[in-house]
Amino acid sequence: MIAWLWALAAWAAPEGTVTVPVADWQARQDAAVVALPAPRQVALGRATWSGEADPRTLALSIDATLEVTLTGSGWSDVPLLGTEAVLTAVDVDGAPVAVDQRGGSHVWPTQATGQHRVRVRALVPASGQRGAVEYDFGVPQTAATRVALTLPRPDLAPEIGDAVRMQVQSVGETTRVTADLAPTSRIRLLGLKDLGPTEAREAKLYAESAHLLAVDERRLELFSVVRWTILYAATQSFEVFVPEGLSVVSADGEGAFAWEAVPTDGGTLVRGETAYPIRNRYEVSLRLSRELPTDAARIALPHAWGVEREHGWVGIEAPGRVRLEEVEPEDLVAVDPNQLPDELRRASVSPLLYGLRSHGAGAVRIRATPLPEVEVSSEHADRVVARTVVSASGRALTELSVTLRNRLRHALLLELPEGAEVTRAFLDGEPVVPSRTADGRVAVPLRRSAPDQPFQVLVVLSQPVSVPRWLGRTRLALPALDLPVTALRWEVALPDGPHWSGLHADVDDQEPVGSGHWLADAGSDAAPAVSAPSQVETPEAARVRAYRRHWVPARTPVTVTATASPRGLRALAWLTALLGAAAALALYATARATASPKAPAR
Repeated sequence: MIAWLWALAAWAAPEGTVTVPVADWQARQDAAVVALPAPRQVALGRATWSGEADPRTLALSIDATLEVTLTGSGWSDVPLLGTEAVLTAVDVDGAPVAVDQRGGSHVWPTQATGQHRVRVRALVPASGQRGAVEYDFGVPQTAATRVALTLPRPDLAPEIGDAVRMQVQSVGETTRVTADLAPTSRIRLLGLKDLGPTEAREAKLYAESAHLLAVDERRLELFSVVRWTILYAATQSFEVFVPEGLSVVSADGEGAFAWEAVPTDGGTLVRGETAYPIRNRYEVSLRLSRELPTDAARIALPHAWGVEREHGWVGIEAPGRVRLEEVEPEDLVAVDPNQLPDELRRASVSPLLYGLRSHGAGAVRIRATPLPEVEVSSEHADRVVARTVVSASGRALTELSVTLRNRLRHALLLELPEGAEVTRAFLDGEPVVPSRTADGRVAVPLRRSAPDQPFQVLVVLSQPVSVPRWLGRTRLALPALDLPVTALRWEVALPDGPHWSGLHADVDDQEPVGSGHWLADAGSDAAPAVSAPSQVETPEAARVRAYRRHWVPARTPVTVTATASPRGLRALAWLTALLGAAAALALYATARATASPKAPAR
């Protein structure tokens, strides 16, 4: 009734108009729309590259300004300058920032958004064949690129690649070059003659290092790569100082690199030399190690010797069975492991737990505790299928089929139930001869399986059992395998005559509730095992009962029992129960009628 009144009121109510300001309506519309996060984008607007070449060394000192617009969320890498150059400073809106190297370029990893002005200062070494000077270095591609360079000689005629407008003029004892470039990823200055002999110059070295510290249950392994940028001249000598406590396992470099470890104050000096002079860039990889101490360990990092400046990165991983309880950096700056160079992340065999940034020498204090060792066996039987036929004369014949993979085992060991004996055995359908071990177990020979290809072992057993004629129990047992079993299915054919119950065991029958697989499992299906022909036939009049179980431990026998009873006994029991219930109801009704008082006569 109330619903009808509400409907009548709604029908009789006059229509109305609501006036909403446009601004409020637009705000509500905007709030109703769920905005998806914008993708991360890096837009480079304008770049100005100015520089001046040193009269003595011809190294080009670069001072560049980039206009960058960042949108979206997440991390992005803003390209700054090719790795041919040596960065001396990078400022973003007047504040210094950390940089990384990715894909042959110095980059600025950031989560910032909006418009920013990036200032890059660097040194670019001169390159080119003997008798000529060239400058060739990578730059981020921008829509507008301007170059302004000052060279230390007048009356030069340089050329800049990809220039759409170029002006060259002599100013005093210098030559000034200005150019506007088409969108390009490199700046190439050509056409200059060598202004002095290379042998008269002194090489200046700048170093960058990458260290991967791996901690396992026995030792600390430190893998270090030191890269030198060589300016002004060539050199053949490269030296790395290894602090005390670390032993040098190996050192490697190109150019017929030869090295020696020279003991010195506080550690070891690794002196390396190439067969011929090296220009521009060179790198040496080191492998260092030390035993894992029982207490906290201070690991001082190796660093380049005799360089103008050095910076580097440190990644820490724990591929062994250890727990890192304490990691304290000394003269190092902690960073997000995601900011570490790609080479460190690719070289690690387990996830990097800590990331650090260094400016030359530094150390890290680590306390690592080995975890207890637990032995896990990968050997198991994939599936066991058993078929047992019980005769009325008191004999059970069992066909046991075991599907498994094998790498190292020579035989499958079976502990037979009391009185049981093996009559036949097959390996992938071929008959084999089992043997007895010293402790009385039966050994069935195995072969090695191909990768992801199981095979089948089939054993036929005979054993005496007690079979009741009318009422009683029959107990059956399977051999205990020396391997854990993933899945077991047992079918028992009982003789016709009495009524048989289901199979009962100490572990209830386990029904599967579904199936699943890992999403990463995309391999091909394993080839089916070759199976032997069935050796046991089930009589048509037999009563078949089934039992299923998952994950049976090794050397654990599986035992089931079945109860026999006369066929008419259950019907008689049901009839007796019904008659008893009817009699109880009749007695109850009689007692109620007797106890009820009689109505008085009128």
